[in-house]
Amino acid sequence: MNRSFFTCALTVFYTFFIYSSIAQQPQDDVLLSAMRDELDRNFKGLSQPGYDAPFFIMYGIQDQKTWSISAVLGSISQSTETRQRFRTNTRVLVGDYSFNDESLEDNLFSSPTALEINLPIDDDYAGIRRSFWSATDKVYRDAARHFKRHQETLKETGRKLDETPHRSFAQAPAVKMVSDLPPYSFNKAEWENRLRDLSAVFLSDPSIQNSGIVLEYTEGYRYLVNSEGTVAKLPFRMATLMIGAQTKNKEGEFAMVNALELAEKPDEFPSTQELTKTVNKLMAGLEEESSVAELEEEYSGPVLLMGPAVG
Repeated sequence: MNRSFFTCALTVFYTFFIYSSIAQQPQDDVLLSAMRDELDRNFKGLSQPGYDAPFFIMYGIQDQKTWSISAVLGSISQSTETRQRFRTNTRVLVGDYSFNDESLEDNLFSSPTALEINLPIDDDYAGIRRSFWSATDKVYRDAARHFKRHQETLKETGRKLDETPHRSFAQAPAVKMVSDLPPYSFNKAEWENRLRDLSAVFLSDPSIQNSGIVLEYTEGYRYLVNSEGTVAKLPFRMATLMIGAQTKNKEGEFAMVNALELAEKPDEFPSTQELTKTVNKLMAGLEEESSVAELEEEYSGPVLLMGPAVG
């Protein structure tokens, strides 16, 4: 049978199988439901003739939304909202806790292939399961073959497992941590106005060659489920505010200053008045940097490293 036809037929069948079970799904978080159900199905039924079955499976997802605003000299140069959802982990261990495909060497990652399916941004239960189905199939095949080579290597050495340097694993107690983000609404229009005002402060110094202010705010969830029973949905928020300026000194060399503010939410940043003081301090520092005398002669020859620097 043609492989591409077989793959398409299998995909259609699998899609029908998933949609036929949607009605039985609990009305909780769609991502968690899809991850747990697909993991359970693969853990119970994943196999390949001549190879061992998996004894451990773990799935991870990061689901987030990011706002990014850039301002230069009183104008907004960029303002975007980006939604992202991607797999952070598709891990399959073959063998057992004492000896498996990761025992003799690290094999934590598997390169994606064209047959893998990206996660949908929509809360599509079937689409999320289908994505993990394609990834799990690929990772399992790699892990199963890897473990078989480990078994053959151990047999060829003629030594027992406890006589061979290897890594063993232990089962961990199941952990259940499911939390939701407290309500918060990012006011993009307000921050666009604030960045316009802050970036316009640099207009007072015509010697500045380049300047800008960038605000990035990301919020979302990290999901994790595994075959030992661990279920996690952890919220996260992170905001960064970057202010920078650049000029040239008397010798034509570039001088640069910058400031960075970190917070959980943009509302926790200093007030506009305080940030304006920061911009003014940067301009003063830039003027000081640009007035520093440079070496009269430039040297572009080889550099001799000695002591610890040689390494």
